[in-house]
Amino acid sequence: MPYNGFIIERTSDRFFSYSLLFVTKEFLCAKDDALTFAARASRQRDLS
Repeated sequence: MPYNGFIIERTSDRFFSYSLLFVTKEFLCAKDDALTFAARASRQRDLS
C-alpha cells in the first residue's frame, strides 16, 4: 500500500514540476513576444 502511495506521490511531483516548467516557458515566450513587439513599435516610431 505505501508503495502505491509512493508511486502516486512521485507522479504528482513530476506533473507539478512539468507544469511549472511549462508555465515558466510560456511566461518567457510571452516576455520575448512583448519585447519584440516593443522593439518593433519603437522602430516604426523612429521611421515615421
